[in-house]
Amino acid sequence: MSDKIFLKIEGHDRETAVREIIGICLKCGVTICEVLPEDEYVLSRAKDSGEKIAVTTELCCLGKHGKKEYIHLKKQGKDDKQNMTDAVKLGFYYLFTELFGRSLPWGAQTGIRPALLASKRFEEMSLKETICSLEEDFSISHEKAELAAEVALNEAALLKKYPRRGISLYIGIPFCPTRCLYCSFVSLPLSKQKKNVEPYVDALIKEAEYVGELIKNEGETVDSIYIGGGTPTSLDEKQLEKLLAALEKALNTENIYEYTIEAGRADTITE
Repeated sequence: MSDKIFLKIEGHDRETAVREIIGICLKCGVTICEVLPEDEYVLSRAKDSGEKIAVTTELCCLGKHGKKEYIHLKKQGKDDKQNMTDAVKLGFYYLFTELFGRSLPWGAQTGIRPALLASKRFEEMSLKETICSLEEDFSISHEKAELAAEVALNEAALLKKYPRRGISLYIGIPFCPTRCLYCSFVSLPLSKQKKNVEPYVDALIKEAEYVGELIKNEGETVDSIYIGGGTPTSLDEKQLEKLLAALEKALNTENIYEYTIEAGRADTITE
């Protein structure tokens, strides 16, 4: 199989959702097409009939070919787009597991915050009901459903213990060694953008100085600093040290609840 598979969509506009689930299941990219080739393709068709969505998914790759019909009952509290997103992802996932005889720990859940799914359910459900709901709605494994629920409960306890007082700052580093197939964030591969990293860090420091003055003048406090991406640790040691030192100088970090730097790529971590 090549690093790309052809995708034809009919009856819906949830292209990103289908791209994400294909990337996670098949570990390949997607090329949109109007006419399906003889092999290496996915067809995702959906029809919304009010209370339910009929999904037809066809998959041909790695010497396997299959077609599956799936009826998705709409969930209350979700709009039409959210229900369609769930429907087409599950339609593909169920066919994938049937054809290849394997499942994924997080099932058809492709978002970055599965604990948020559990948090919303806790408003109306018990712990046991929440875990069962995650398993049924997204085919998440029992182990991962329990983990999402545990994280959600810990988050709720922390928020109760440390009520919000001021500002939460997000600092984005839009660079990565390579771009992951499932990624929907603003991110550029270092191979093409290395010359822009240092100027970006310098601009970020200037912005932090400005924001720090603004926060001080408004009499506000900083609750948390979260450095995400991209891959923040794609900055080299000197660049990261330079940024963190500038943040310490520009922002009052003495009483913050959280100071986080994403470090999700092992190939960017050094001693």
